[in-house]
Amino acid sequence: MLGNNFLFKHKATYVWTLVWDGKTSKTVTEQRTNEPRVIQYAPQPGQYCMTVTLECGGITASNRVDSEPFTIKESSEYGVLSIFRFTEMAALGIATLFAVVSGLATYYFGEAAFGSITDYVSLFVWGAGVDQTKNFLPQLGKMSGTA
Repeated sequence: MLGNNFLFKHKATYVWTLVWDGKTSKTVTEQRTNEPRVIQYAPQPGQYCMTVTLECGGITASNRVDSEPFTIKESSEYGVLSIFRFTEMAALGIATLFAVVSGLATYYFGEAAFGSITDYVSLFVWGAGVDQTKNFLPQLGKMSGTA
């Protein structure tokens, strides 16, 4: 059914322009699609306007459609804490606890004196090694099934 569509046959495109009306109007994005719909991310809350024009073969139609201004509110779904899931936070907490306990046991407790530059460098290298090991372990699970 789509193959008999005049716009589809003649390669018409929709040019979408999203404009943010803050202190100064600013074009957020301009996209080209082959469909009369577009999904767009708004980078910040505020008043926006959408404009669409039809193009065919590099020629822009004389009519353009401007939307009424609409308001985008701040989303509660994408807060700072929503980035981290519980399992990621639990894994980070366990890794931190392990790193602190084993690092203190290895380099701090049982030493007569602590505080030389060698002590701090060895702790830094040890911590970097723990971090790299933490990053490497999940990669093992991904690579083991590819044999």
